[in-house]
Amino acid sequence: MLRRSALLAWSCGGTVAPCLVSEYGKTAMRVDTGSNLFKGLNAAPIGLMSHTDQIVKLPEGFRSVACTDNCPNAAIENKANRLYGMQFHPEVESTSRGTDMIHNFLYRVCGAEGDYDLHNLQEQLIRDIRDQVGDKHVLLALSGGVDSSVCAALLSRAIPGQLHCVFVDHGLMRKNEGDDVEAAFSGRDLPLYPCKCRRALPCCSARHHRSGAEEKDNRRRICQGVRGGDGKAPR
Repeated sequence: MLRRSALLAWSCGGTVAPCLVSEYGKTAMRVDTGSNLFKGLNAAPIGLMSHTDQIVKLPEGFRSVACTDNCPNAAIENKANRLYGMQFHPEVESTSRGTDMIHNFLYRVCGAEGDYDLHNLQEQLIRDIRDQVGDKHVLLALSGGVDSSVCAALLSRAIPGQLHCVFVDHGLMRKNEGDDVEAAFSGRDLPLYPCKCRRALPCCSARHHRSGAEEKDNRRRICQGVRGGDGKAPR
């Protein structure tokens, strides 16, 4: 399901164009309660709109299942291929029963059964990691973002002594972000090997862009120079 229904429609062969009347804020909608998205819901909910373009021609196999006074395709569906799109925000409180719309998508469209249990999820994941890794070692690229950080925390608890985290400071992050990442993981039982590659990658450095290496040929020559005549990156 895409909140950006215009992208879905366009990528499937539909037509998207600027709105004659843009919509922003709480907007009265009319929905087809026969659609899997809106079953069990009021036929006239409120949806939070925020758009200046809209679908003016639906792709083949799609139909409109919601509209407003100014937006004829506020939600679309291709039931055969299980493709659904919404022009509005179902995830915000301003959309009435938006959570139920998402629930319908998960359970009626995707076939979710809700038989999972988040109780003791950490312990379950740790057991799964130990079963999969065994006595091997794991090399993890740690960026400092949520995904790799959570992964690192779980691995460090599941396989202590077998995890090796590499953090590459390539020079394209925010000011001091590389130092902040290193500081955040220092003092923890989590081996982190920082790799500062700012000088090794001048073609990707903001400093080089400011010095005039803007043309593609110049950047290509710089990168080739960094890699060396044998095509191998410097150590």
